[in-house]
Amino acid sequence: MLVQLVLLTLAHGAEPASAEALALAAKECPDNARAIPEHAFTLQAPGKPWDKHTLVPAVGNTRACLLHIRPDGKHVAYEAPFATCMNCGPSEVQAISFADLDKNGTPDVSLVVAGTVGWDPQELSGSRFIVGQRFYIWTSDAEFTVLEAAKQEAIDALEGVKTLPELHKKWRP
Repeated sequence: MLVQLVLLTLAHGAEPASAEALALAAKECPDNARAIPEHAFTLQAPGKPWDKHTLVPAVGNTRACLLHIRPDGKHVAYEAPFATCMNCGPSEVQAISFADLDKNGTPDVSLVVAGTVGWDPQELSGSRFIVGQRFYIWTSDAEFTVLEAAKQEAIDALEGVKTLPELHKKWRP
């Protein structure tokens, strides 16, 4: 499924991000972040405001990060806390999507990040760690210069959603 999503993304105007973009994400994203190259892309849309913008997801010890690099080299790191419990944190980015969720004509960015989301101190028979996924959504302005984190209420309404296609159907900004 993830391979299909990456191929779908590449078929719709994106190419893998450069090594320089990956290195910049590791430097600019806090919390000992590591860039996730298989989910980092430069958008290709000649004539559109988002042409040649690079988006690099990264995960750190306790948070996810999305580095947005504009064609002029200016960049912004958007941070998103993952979980606040002891020993909790993201382990991988499972998927990225550039669907226009808010229907304003520009792509929005959705990330699915997996990791340890909880801890059960009373569990004695197996692992005390609870693993799961978190969805992160950033909507874009008409010029694709600013990405804004979706409101928590909208993300909370996604309870039960497990895939990006489900998210795209259920999303209500």
